[in-house]
Amino acid sequence: MIKTLPKKFCLCLLVFTHVIFLTGPVNATSNGEEKFDVTPRQITTHLSDDLSPAVSPDGKWVAFVSRRSGNLDIWVKSTTGGRTFQITTHQADDFSPTWSPNGNKIAFVSKRADAEGDIWIINVKRHKTSVTISGKPQQITHELGRDLFPDFSPDGNYLIFASNRLWTDDIWITSLKNRTHKKLSLDGGTHPVWSPDGRHIAFTALRAMDGGNGDISVAAVARDVREAGLFIQESYQLTDGPALDGFPHWSPDGSEIVFTRFAYDTNQDGQVTPDDRPAILRVAFAPNAALRDTTKHFAIAKAEKPFWVTSSAHVDFLPHWGRDGNIYYASNRGDNLDIWKTHPNGYFSPAYNAADQFNTAISEYPLDIGLEYRDRFVDDVLLFERILALKRVNNFFPEERRWTAHALLETAKTYWALGYRDSARNTLRQIKTSYTDQQETRGLANL
Repeated sequence: MIKTLPKKFCLCLLVFTHVIFLTGPVNATSNGEEKFDVTPRQITTHLSDDLSPAVSPDGKWVAFVSRRSGNLDIWVKSTTGGRTFQITTHQADDFSPTWSPNGNKIAFVSKRADAEGDIWIINVKRHKTSVTISGKPQQITHELGRDLFPDFSPDGNYLIFASNRLWTDDIWITSLKNRTHKKLSLDGGTHPVWSPDGRHIAFTALRAMDGGNGDISVAAVARDVREAGLFIQESYQLTDGPALDGFPHWSPDGSEIVFTRFAYDTNQDGQVTPDDRPAILRVAFAPNAALRDTTKHFAIAKAEKPFWVTSSAHVDFLPHWGRDGNIYYASNRGDNLDIWKTHPNGYFSPAYNAADQFNTAISEYPLDIGLEYRDRFVDDVLLFERILALKRVNNFFPEERRWTAHALLETAKTYWALGYRDSARNTLRQIKTSYTDQQETRGLANL
C-alpha cells in the first residue's frame, strides 16, 4: 500500500490541525514548448525519513531534516549527490531550515530551549566539497509558544516566522540587528516566505470557519519610515476551494508560487485531512492592481488555475523552488520519505501536438490496467498518474479544444474509477458548459 504522511512528522502540519533545468535533450514541440528531461531525481536515500528541503542561494547545496541520528537534525547534501553533512547535533529536535541570502547562515527551529520551538541561527561555511559549521548556534526568539517556519528577508536584515505567542497563529518579524519582534500579519497565517524582491510575503491563510483549512495568500510589504520597520499593507488570496493548501515557496524570478495541496480523500475516511496524500502544485503570481476584485483578493486564481506538478499517487509535500530551477520536495515515491527534485513541469514532457499528448496519456496509463490492479499493491497510483498525464493536454495545448475535451472525459472516467463521484460529475459538467462546440464529446458526457 502507498504510505500516508508519517504521524511523527505532523509537527510540520500544525496549520491544518489548530533551477538550472535538468539536463537532457531539448526538442521543440508544435506549440513552441521545449521538451526537457523531466525524470524526477532522488537526492537522499537513507532508511530514515528526510524532509523539509531548502536549497542554498547558489543552488549547490540542499539542507534538510532527518532523524538518521536518532532525533530530528539539520543535514546538508550537494544537489548533485555525494556525502551528507550533519549541521546540528543537539539531542532536542531541530527542523525547518532556511538559508541566509549570502549562504553563510542557516536559520532553523529548535526545541532545545522551548518544547514548542524557538528560532535559532547557525553559521556555516560552504567549501567545494563539504559544508562545516562555525561557532555555536544563537537563539533568536525566546518567547513561550510555537515559533516556526523562519525565512530570511532578501537583504538578510530580517527574519519572518509563524508564532502563536498571542494564542493565534500569526506572522511575526524580527530585526536581526536589534532583535526586536513585532506581529506582522493582519488576519493570522503561517508558513511565511519572502518573495525574491522583498516586496511580498506568501503565506498560508487559515480559514477559521472551515476547521482551520488553508489557502495560499500573498501580502504586500511596505516600510514604515516613522518606526523604521516593515508592515503589511493588504493581502490577496491566490487559491481557494475545499482543498487544504499550505507551505508556499517562490520561484527564483518571483513569478510563481509552488505549494502543497491535500485535495483527495486518499485514505477513504470520509474527509480530506493531512493524513491523506498531498501533491505539489504551482500558481502564477502577477501583482497587478487591475486583477483585484471588490474584496481586495486577487482574481488571478480564477483566470489561471494552479498547475499540478505531481499527482496524489504518492506523498509529495514541502516544496522548495531552488535557484537552479528545480523544485525540491519530500516524497515517499521510493518507499521511505526522501528528498527529490523535479522540473517545474513535473514528470511529463510536452508532446509534438495535442493528439500525441492525449494518446500518450491513455496508452501509458490505460484505464483497464488501473482497474485490474485496483485492489493490489499499486493501489490507485496508476489512476492518479493517469489524471496528471491527462491534465498535460490542457496545460500544454489549451487552444486544442477537441483534445482537451477528450482529456476531460477520460479524466471523469478515472475519477469515477477512483470512487470520487463528485469530481467525476463536476468534470462532466465542465464539458457540458464549457465545450458547447464539441458536440461529440458533450454527447458522451451526457451519457
